[in-house]
Amino acid sequence: MLNLSIVHRTSGEDFNVSPELVWKTCLRQVCFASAPDKRPGDEVFVGLDAVQLLCEIICGLKSPVFGETEVQAQFKKFFQLLPASHLLKTNSIVSDIIFQTVKSVRQKYLTAAGQLSYGQILRHKLKTKRRIFLWGFGSLGQEISIWLKSADLRIIARNPEKLIKNLVQTIPTYESIPDSFLVEPASNCHIIASDIEDQKVIELAFHHSTELIFDLRDKSDLRHSKITNLQMFLNEIESLKFEQKKALPICQKMIRQSIQNSLQASGATNVV
Repeated sequence: MLNLSIVHRTSGEDFNVSPELVWKTCLRQVCFASAPDKRPGDEVFVGLDAVQLLCEIICGLKSPVFGETEVQAQFKKFFQLLPASHLLKTNSIVSDIIFQTVKSVRQKYLTAAGQLSYGQILRHKLKTKRRIFLWGFGSLGQEISIWLKSADLRIIARNPEKLIKNLVQTIPTYESIPDSFLVEPASNCHIIASDIEDQKVIELAFHHSTELIFDLRDKSDLRHSKITNLQMFLNEIESLKFEQKKALPICQKMIRQSIQNSLQASGATNVV
């Protein structure tokens, strides 16, 4: 028996119930109980519809960044901290269906999803690269650096003294980069997130140690086999958006079918 009822809220107001009954993300709350303080806009889902909604949220289908994985990590943490008496722990059919459905949908349709920002795309493209130079640490540079924490990231700035104190990465200036800094290893990747001169980018492109350059400057139209410019990035983002629009109904249909198949396999054919 799929015995599940939830209340979905996006208003930001907390439910007046025990915290262990509520899963909270940045954008929504899901209450695994009747809400004594029901608000306008609250939605109640029961049985198969409740599991469907949970799977869609956990898959990132309801997130601003389609298919992102952070919400899945949040749900796993929520589930691990639940007491043994919680419905998701006592009714293994429900939790098993949720985790198996999410895993199947992500593997089939969402492995390349969630890449709609410069930082996300760069992390995907540079996941096997260890030596990365980030030129500029304004708002764009700071956003990108968050996604590249695991890399050997070297930040290059005109005014290092203005950067965050105790920053772990090496911070040379534009004007005084030691020659040895670029020579080894011969597989350096450069991200241009500041309005530096074309000549400097050209020099990097022709330097023997440079493998790739991601040139995110406005109106940059340099052409070189090592350079990916801003327009190429924008084209890739638009392509991803188009693919995501096509993927959404397919994912929703697969979730529904997966839940129904799991119910039949478990013998829980009566859905409540």
